Amino acid sequence: MGPEHDEAVFELRNRTSDHPEEDGTHISSLPPVDGGKGAWLALAGAFTLEALVWGFPYSFGIFQKYYLTHEPFSRNPSAIAATSTTGTAIMFLSSPFVALLIQRRPNLRLASGLGGLAIVVASLLAASYCNTTAGILACQGILYSIGGLFLYFPAFSVIDQWFVARKGLSFGIVWTGTSVAGAIFPWISQWLLDAYGFRTALRVWAIIFAICGAPCPFIMRPRLPATKGATRLPPTDWSFLKLPAFWWFEAGDAVSQQPGLAQ
Repeated sequence: MGPEHDEAVFELRNRTSDHPEEDGTHISSLPPVDGGKGAWLALAGAFTLEALVWGFPYSFGIFQKYYLTHEPFSRNPSAIAATSTTGTAIMFLSSPFVALLIQRRPNLRLASGLGGLAIVVASLLAASYCNTTAGILACQGILYSIGGLFLYFPAFSVIDQWFVARKGLSFGIVWTGTSVAGAIFPWISQWLLDAYGFRTALRVWAIIFAICGAPCPFIMRPRLPATKGATRLPPTDWSFLKLPAFWWFEAGDAVSQQPGLAQ
């Protein structure tokens, strides 16, 4: 048997609760890892979601500049500044729980993606009707981040199934989506704001999310069959805590976050 067969057996033993590895026919029917139509479609979908979900809030500075110079939002600049930081904090702090939920209940992946997309689109449309800074904070900040969580994080479980030897390459490609979007989205937002104002700009972004994001949950099909009940997860490998490189990286990251220390 080849390494792909052994990898399939390993994954099934660790990720399913019903032990389907006993059915040799079922194992042999799994598509190969690290390539093929399913793998590259999943990668394309994850890249698109990365660009959309993270690229838009990372270019919020364009909207912030507009809000701070236009009534009625300019009256409360602190709330506008909190829109981006609050939304980003929600996504970072809540991501482990959403990721764990999808790992435990992989059958919820599609519903999570579509539900998250609906929330994101609704948040942008709702923000376009806001006339207060509190409304912008609630819709473009909080509601958007909640939808983004459930839209984006199912992508990780799918990519993890499709790529083994090329796992680093695949995640590297996915994460470049933020950089690509960060270089393009501000120009689009600036043009929309200058030409049409924030209401039309947000509605256009809602349409962009709907058109570009809707296919992603469908093309990102999991490689392994989802169980109906809760999936038993393998024990977490904490051996990385023994690596000096990990602690050097953490120390450097901590120092870089302290004002005045890294200059």
